[in-house]
Amino acid sequence: MHTNSIKDDVLNTRYYHHINKDFGKEHKPSDCELAIEHLENLLQDLREKQAGMAMVKGKDIFEEYDRLKAQQKNHAQKEYERLITSKERLNPRKLCVEAYEGILTKQRIKERNLLNKVRFSEYERNRPPADKWYELKS
Repeated sequence: MHTNSIKDDVLNTRYYHHINKDFGKEHKPSDCELAIEHLENLLQDLREKQAGMAMVKGKDIFEEYDRLKAQQKNHAQKEYERLITSKERLNPRKLCVEAYEGILTKQRIKERNLLNKVRFSEYERNRPPADKWYELKS
């Protein structure tokens, strides 16, 4: 990469390439960016209206959400603890050995295929002539 080029940032939505002559100039938002911003503003307004209507009725709209979130967190924590304390977990050494055995088996199959190709080419090079090779076919 050239030392004076601008680094490419693929996570940045405003992507600049090192040959972009307009780098550093003010960014003009595209129609897509404006549409997304407009939709996000509408969603925020709807959330605020929903929270306001819930307050007027006297109940907290987010109370159920918080309860479900806490319940899910407790369930996930219990499952994690069960997994960690379980004696029936798989042995990591055994899993590692099995993975390497699978890789080695695949490599052995490749090696056998390559050896068979070489063996066949050597056989074709050194084989005796076909029967009646001296006769004309036509």
